[in-house]
Amino acid sequence: MKDQTTRLQEANVEGALNLTRMAKSKSDEAAANVRQINLPGGDLFASQSRRKDTETQISNLENKIPDLNKQICDGETSKEKECDNLCGGAGCNQCGGLSCLNGAVTMAGTAVKSAEDADAILIEKDREAEQVLRDATKADLNTQRAANAAQKLANECLAAEMSLDASEIQNLAGQINEAISSVTNVDQILQETEEDLFEGTISSSSSRRYAVEDQNKADIAIQEASEDIIAARSDLEKISDQMETAVGSADASFNGVSELAERQKNLQTVFIQNENHVNSAQNAAIQAKNQADSANAELYQLNKGFKNDKAIDLQRRASELSTSASSKLGNLLDVEKEFERNEETLTQLNAELIRLNCEMMIHLQVVESKSKYYRNCSPPEEWSPSSSCQCLPGQSEPTCTSRREAPTLYNQ
Repeated sequence: MKDQTTRLQEANVEGALNLTRMAKSKSDEAAANVRQINLPGGDLFASQSRRKDTETQISNLENKIPDLNKQICDGETSKEKECDNLCGGAGCNQCGGLSCLNGAVTMAGTAVKSAEDADAILIEKDREAEQVLRDATKADLNTQRAANAAQKLANECLAAEMSLDASEIQNLAGQINEAISSVTNVDQILQETEEDLFEGTISSSSSRRYAVEDQNKADIAIQEASEDIIAARSDLEKISDQMETAVGSADASFNGVSELAERQKNLQTVFIQNENHVNSAQNAAIQAKNQADSANAELYQLNKGFKNDKAIDLQRRASELSTSASSKLGNLLDVEKEFERNEETLTQLNAELIRLNCEMMIHLQVVESKSKYYRNCSPPEEWSPSSSCQCLPGQSEPTCTSRREAPTLYNQ
């Protein structure tokens, strides 16, 4: 037992010695590492140098943050005061605002609002143009209906004129002559009635005289009927010519409306293109806002962690954001100019539609007046207008001046 105890003590002493030797070796190695680190040009010196360079770069970037805040968020900030009370800044919960007009974020928001307003105005103008086109088409249909009604009336007049043929009047005159010539036994009647000879002679003379007068009246009636037929044919020819002129005017108006419809389609195409530009501007503005938010977040991380690579990347992305915002602002100005040109085109088309509608109302008035004149079987003289109408700029209805009255509107 004693021997075992002695061997155990010796073993423990040897183990303790080994542990002591290992500890001394590690201590010497640590001391060598410390001496190596503290040598000039060692790791500690290099770390201090890199730390100073990093702190210098971070300080330089912090000096640029106020200018970056001015470009993105607007407002006056400094290295010590990172947030503007009104417009915010990097590392703040706010960037831009209603009064921060020079910031990229506010400009992007204003651009989006202007694009949305332009989209709404273009949609409203398109509705108005479609309504004006429908009104013009309806007026053109009414003009065509009036022309068809006048043509139908002219055809009826022609049919009535054909029923009054000159041969029928000649037959009627022949019947009158036969009735007169059938009285051939006047002398025999006078001989058989000698007591009434004197009265018979008088009656015979009167009968012959009346027969001659009736024959003359029949000839005059035939002549007057022939003249009336010739005058009616002349009037109908004038009606046909005037109807052709009215139909030509209506066709010209219809062609004008068709051309206007084609221009309206082209305008819709331009409107769709503008809408695409507006959508692109909205997407660009949203992207710019996202980039600004991302830049703010990265600036906040930079202030917390002092990461050199993030600071350099943030500076580059901030420069790209400024360039992108300027480019998007130029695109939005182009969209605004295009919208103004489209609005001017819509105004011109609206004025053109009002003028065409007014002219069609004048043509309709002339057609109705002529139709009424010839429907009432007026004397065979040339039709003349009772008033003179003209379309003043901006008025949807013509202003008519009567030959005996003061100027009045068409609907009065």
